[in-house]
Amino acid sequence: MAQIYPSYFLDCINGRIKLIEGTIKVMLVTDRYEFSRDHSKRSDVQDFEAHGKGYDVGGIELVGKRLELIDYVAVFSADMPRWTNATIRAAGYVAYHVAGYAPMDELICYDEFDEEKISSSGLFEIEFPGGVILDMGQRE
Repeated sequence: MAQIYPSYFLDCINGRIKLIEGTIKVMLVTDRYEFSRDHSKRSDVQDFEAHGKGYDVGGIELVGKRLELIDYVAVFSADMPRWTNATIRAAGYVAYHVAGYAPMDELICYDEFDEEKISSSGLFEIEFPGGVILDMGQRE
């Protein structure tokens, strides 16, 4: 399950992050990254971003975004991000709202893969657990 950056809630309440109307991206991070509640901007995590052939700095924009209420829990999901013909090594991803550039981009959540993912001139794909990026609430 993704870990939510505390600043995300404030950014939502203040209207800075709009999950459906805004541009939401996922960037891949290496195993050197450790989640911190103090991180709030993409510039806080950019030094840990993965690099490789077929991967652009800043990651990829999410498409097919959906926001639903399921069993009294707000659920944000999207189509699986894919990098084709890519050579990438990553340990997780950070989802963020694009506000202009790294010191302005607001972090949403971080999730670590079960194990480091590696692609070599092939498909690199993020499979969100249960198809869900963000699960906001408590299930009964």
